[in-house]
Amino acid sequence: MRFGEEAAARAAPALARIADPEGLATAGDWIVRAGDGDELVARLMQLAEGRDTA
Repeated sequence: MRFGEEAAARAAPALARIADPEGLATAGDWIVRAGDGDELVARLMQLAEGRDTA
């Protein structure tokens, strides 16, 4: 993963909860655009919990 093994381990549970194609596309975009692992994990957790991520 782009942000290292620690970020990947933290992101994996959130990614596993995202099943819809639109959510997965959003997650993929964040993997490319996030500034760091903390930002990525926070956004993925919001998405997995169904919270607004705009």
